[in-house]
Amino acid sequence: MRWDLTALNTALSHTGAEAITIDVSSARSSSMTFMPDGMTADHLAGYTYHGHFRLGEFTYIALQVGGRPSDVRLLAASAVLILLLPLLLFPARRGGPLPATAAANGLFCLGATAWLSALMRVNPPAVLPFPWSFALTFLLMAAAVWEGACIAGGRRRRLFFWRGTLIAAVLTLCLGLLSVNSALVPWVSCCVVAMAVCFWGLHRAGGHRFERVTEGEFLTRVHELAGRAGTRVRNVRLLLGGEELPSALASRNAGIIISRSALASLSRREVDAILAHELSHIRRPALLAVRMLPIVAGGTAFVAVLVPSFLPWAPLLMPPVYLLHRGLRRRIERQADADALAWSGDPEALITGLARITRAHGMPLEWPLWVKPLMTHPPTMERVRRVASQAGIPEGRLASLLEPSTNPPGDGYPAPNPSVSFGSVYTPAVRARLGQTLALVMFAFPVLFGVAAPFIGQLWALGIGAFTLLLGAEWVLARCRARARAQLSGRPGVFAGFSPSSPPLIYDGSYDYDWGFAAFEDHRLVFRGDRGDWQLERSQIERIWLGKGPFTWLPNPIVCFRTRGGQVLSLRPFDNALGLARRRAATGFLEQAIRWHSSAPAADVASTDPEPTFPKGQPPIPYTARTLLRSLPRYAAFCVTIYPVVALLSGQVDWTQPGRLLGALPVTWALVLFMAYPGIRRTQQARLPGPPPLVPAQPR
Repeated sequence: MRWDLTALNTALSHTGAEAITIDVSSARSSSMTFMPDGMTADHLAGYTYHGHFRLGEFTYIALQVGGRPSDVRLLAASAVLILLLPLLLFPARRGGPLPATAAANGLFCLGATAWLSALMRVNPPAVLPFPWSFALTFLLMAAAVWEGACIAGGRRRRLFFWRGTLIAAVLTLCLGLLSVNSALVPWVSCCVVAMAVCFWGLHRAGGHRFERVTEGEFLTRVHELAGRAGTRVRNVRLLLGGEELPSALASRNAGIIISRSALASLSRREVDAILAHELSHIRRPALLAVRMLPIVAGGTAFVAVLVPSFLPWAPLLMPPVYLLHRGLRRRIERQADADALAWSGDPEALITGLARITRAHGMPLEWPLWVKPLMTHPPTMERVRRVASQAGIPEGRLASLLEPSTNPPGDGYPAPNPSVSFGSVYTPAVRARLGQTLALVMFAFPVLFGVAAPFIGQLWALGIGAFTLLLGAEWVLARCRARARAQLSGRPGVFAGFSPSSPPLIYDGSYDYDWGFAAFEDHRLVFRGDRGDWQLERSQIERIWLGKGPFTWLPNPIVCFRTRGGQVLSLRPFDNALGLARRRAATGFLEQAIRWHSSAPAADVASTDPEPTFPKGQPPIPYTARTLLRSLPRYAAFCVTIYPVVALLSGQVDWTQPGRLLGALPVTWALVLFMAYPGIRRTQQARLPGPPPLVPAQPR
């Protein structure tokens, strides 16, 4: 396109002007030529051309856009490179699954770096129409991943393919956000769909299922080791199906996952040592290593705003960030081995357990030097030597411990029974879904209102966000309880949550041990719950009072009953107990209980029926100010990453004021503090000594 503006020289000269300043904005593309010469350009979301000319020197503006031969050659060479790189896996595959996995990781990082570097310079979203630009970016990476998975994946090729494709979808999303893209909404939508399909494929590829451990010797031992480690375990699950290989890992929600094969192929001592290793990951979560991707993505976007010329070089950060991430993970594993040695007190069991698991997975104890930087774990031989050195085990004894043995490991833990103690309504799956939904609400709302703060005002975002957080959590809980009440209908009494304790304790991830209906029938307090029924005679109850319950911003009282045997039970009514109405519902139930208890006829005698027994709960996982500070960078990274997208879609982006990117952080962090304060108070509440003797409450 060419605009002849020669006539402007004559028109402006009549006004007495001597020079003209020109500013032109255009989309960014490497295949772009702008005339006249001498104009300077700055770019991030696009180019801004600036020039100052004397009258007579300025004649025309020309803007030429199109694919240049050099761009086509660059893309073709990069495409050929990433399709040929997987062929290098053939020699690595001969060394076994370990070299093949390491080589696949390294080659994927190099190929993605080369491909994204070429795309950032050419910027296909600004040159090609949407479907073709997305297909060129994503499908070529997916094809290279499929090729590498077929060569090096072996039995796990489907798992490798879906995992690599998921990373390719994330990189494609980042490319679309950091480049000029007139079809940003469909681009992001396609990336989200691709990631959802990859998650579904990962779930299907493993062939695993989980079964919660609710009772038994193994569960007791896990909690004993957790107490020794100074931490708490929310849940313990068995890993079933798949390849049936011995393995154990710590989940992100402070849980332990162990395969049934590990219990069958390892001794009790070895299982204890491996569990102590995983408990270290719960006690010392790998926050920096886990959250490195959102931190790097947010930091890259922020630096690109301040230094636009940095953007085409951003993909070159991938190899050093990848190696740094692997190095941090190896350091974390070394610390976990040291903790396992201290907490289990059995270095020989840790050594033999690591050796058994490594051999069961078909991995060697000694690793080639080039493999180590590409893996998340140190070589097994390096780990066992470090453990032996710390424990003072001589070299001869270490060699005998590492000798392959075909003998059974000896006394092992019995396989835990299925979760038969749970009912059909408030099941482990329901508890897990409820916890995941609440966690999503608590994460998404601070980010959402933080991003909205620069548009609607910080005070409005803070007030509406705090109210919405409370309302959202209440709505999620109310819907879950309403479904449970409908499934348990047909029983008399008040629908309530039951806990066999007065202070807030955790029962399989919940403050409630069971949900059901509580009723006062003649001289008995009867609870008909999902997990079972129990009853107490009126003569067995010594005291009734109103407890505080788990601390929240809204009142959360419980009605406590102490038996003559010293056992304390608590009920939390749910009927007509939404929000501020909880106190009224609990007070009404307390008055009903006291009237029932004080109306004992003279003929009542002490009951000889045994009191019901229930399992002991676990103290809640500590939530401290340190835990809060660790979570703030994650929220900040998501805010800094999402805000530019919202600003671009709304058309209110102003790249000359990069400080607006930080406008979302105060509101987000304030909402996180608002959300976290009850958890900090509950942690302090759990550390306080038991309550003093209470006077029986009197009805109003």
